[in-house]
Amino acid sequence: MHLSIPPGNMKGTMEGEASPELKLEGDIPARYVMPQQDRPSAAAGVAPIPVIDLGRLSRPDADGGAVEEEAKLRWALETWGFFMITNHGIEASLMDAMMNASKEFFGQPTEEKQKYNNIIDGKRFRLEGYRSELLQSEGQTLDWSCRLSLQVEPEGERSFHLWPKYPKSLRDVLLQYASRTKIIKDCIMRALANLLELDEDYFINRTTTRARALARLGYYPPCPRPDLVLGFKPHYDGGALSILFIEENADGLQVLRNGK
Repeated sequence: MHLSIPPGNMKGTMEGEASPELKLEGDIPARYVMPQQDRPSAAAGVAPIPVIDLGRLSRPDADGGAVEEEAKLRWALETWGFFMITNHGIEASLMDAMMNASKEFFGQPTEEKQKYNNIIDGKRFRLEGYRSELLQSEGQTLDWSCRLSLQVEPEGERSFHLWPKYPKSLRDVLLQYASRTKIIKDCIMRALANLLELDEDYFINRTTTRARALARLGYYPPCPRPDLVLGFKPHYDGGALSILFIEENADGLQVLRNGK
């Protein structure tokens, strides 16, 4: 589960090292400048991303709608590995509350956010917390973004002492949002099992109590030279399923398909 916020009104400063605070004007620190060959290009064009109607996918198939959506899902997974969903059931008010709580956290002064830094003693990396990325090598190019990672599942393994106290709404809103995305996850997992002609709850029964779900909130500050940096370098997610929530009208999300 990811939550991404594009450039907005929040401010920060950055001087050299791997820090979650970035310069908004002037020269860009060299550690953030991507090599020419790694910079994104629009030359490949934009292809329409598959869209799956989750409402049709999850309801009894009286009109053939679920079968049709499952066929679309199969095609999306075999050709893209990525798709958009509609009729997901999460109210706009909850989505707005989640986005606003995230903005409030990232809008705080640096010293407040650093209280939740996930680098321990300057060297040990902790999965949960606030940071840019782990500095692993001298020549490493850094992402132009800030992140807050919090584990939301399993319920008994939530480390609330690592969760920010501000904004006060963040914990309740995130838990509500996580519970709704869990419903989405279960719906997709059941559809996958049906596609493979397995018992409908095959995957759910194997992940319900053991699977770890991580909420990763991301903020991409304004940049004086956006053509030189990346908010998030090319990567793949290691989990079984990632559910992305990106603020409306945000640009920049790219998916690798057929090497392009």
